Amino acid sequence: MLRAFQGIVEQDRVRWIGIAPPGGARIQVVEQELPSVEEQEARLLAIPPEEWQRAFEEFIQFSRDHPAKADISELSDQELAALVHQVREEITAEKNRVADS
Repeated sequence: MLRAFQGIVEQDRVRWIGIAPPGGARIQVVEQELPSVEEQEARLLAIPPEEWQRAFEEFIQFSRDHPAKADISELSDQELAALVHQVREEITAEKNRVADS
């Protein structure tokens, strides 16, 4: 099975953006050259409005199919701080795991 992971090569090492591949995974790196800003703008302008709208509709449907576990407007400051702390710990642990491998 193929899965995609994003990363940036810095000092001959890959710094993963977001989720990193699991330890022991065999990976193949594919370089992606980014087009100029002008080319990116031209590509965006060429996308039909219906296609833009479809992306938003898919996101709305995904949000309906996968509702949030909590409404942040209903959480106390203490609960929000605990969630932020938990996420930071998970990110740090993942970064450390990647750096150690």
